[in-house]
Amino acid sequence: MNDILTMWRYPKMVAITALSAALYAAVLIPFKGIMILPHIDMRIATAMVPAMGIMFGPAGAFGAAIGNLIGDFFGGITLASTFGMISNFFFAYVPYKVWYATRGDNSPRTDSPRKLLKYVAASLAAMLAEISILCTGVAGVTQSLPYTVLPPVLAITNGLVPLVLGGALIQLFGPRLEKWGLLFTQIMSPDDVPRRRRTNMLGVLLIVAGSAASIIGGLYMSLVVGVQVGPPLLSITGPFLLIFLLGHVLVGIDRKEFEDWALDESDEDLDDMDSARSHADATREEEES
Repeated sequence: MNDILTMWRYPKMVAITALSAALYAAVLIPFKGIMILPHIDMRIATAMVPAMGIMFGPAGAFGAAIGNLIGDFFGGITLASTFGMISNFFFAYVPYKVWYATRGDNSPRTDSPRKLLKYVAASLAAMLAEISILCTGVAGVTQSLPYTVLPPVLAITNGLVPLVLGGALIQLFGPRLEKWGLLFTQIMSPDDVPRRRRTNMLGVLLIVAGSAASIIGGLYMSLVVGVQVGPPLLSITGPFLLIFLLGHVLVGIDRKEFEDWALDESDEDLDDMDSARSHADATREEEES
């Protein structure tokens, strides 16, 4: 996960973080008055988040996290806002990891059945991650709400909305952003992103299994054991999130995704060869003269 640090070396990535945060907050804030539950508002803006991760990579994840925090300032910021920020980060970071984990055409488009199914899988993985982190924080740490009321509501506000609308956003903006050179694969060097490993699929499996197991453990504690909040609940849901984090470490991106960098490096190599050849010719002429 070194990309969450190295991305700050790129002014474009920093600018995209700021712009995506502002845009996300601008769509969040108008719906802040429509509260479904305490600390849970209507979230049409969540349609943007998986798409932001797929197109902007770690910049989209930071944009989602910061944008959510800005939105909370307008709806009442609490300790639970910390977990809202973290869960929104992974709400974008997980689809970024899942989307680029496979080989083949990973360009940000949903113009084929394969790409559409891939987006659905990435979006569902993002939903599980967001629910598991937010529910653990709000019920296990801050004890703001009982665990059982959260997953069904979040599955609609943060699951169904991006599942229905997110694919269209990728198809609408992906090709345009690629044309403008604003995809993270066109900005960051492949050396600043974790490389693709043989453990990619294992990593994706751990990401999905860890978050799903955390939710199942929380529901078991709530519905069967009768523990809705507090440290006993956290002791069950928390360890599975460590498995979830381990999965991210095992997932990397193929260098072939960074075609512009590969072309630039080839051009630089050719320029270096031409320069060396010219220098050798000049030296030879001097010796002959």
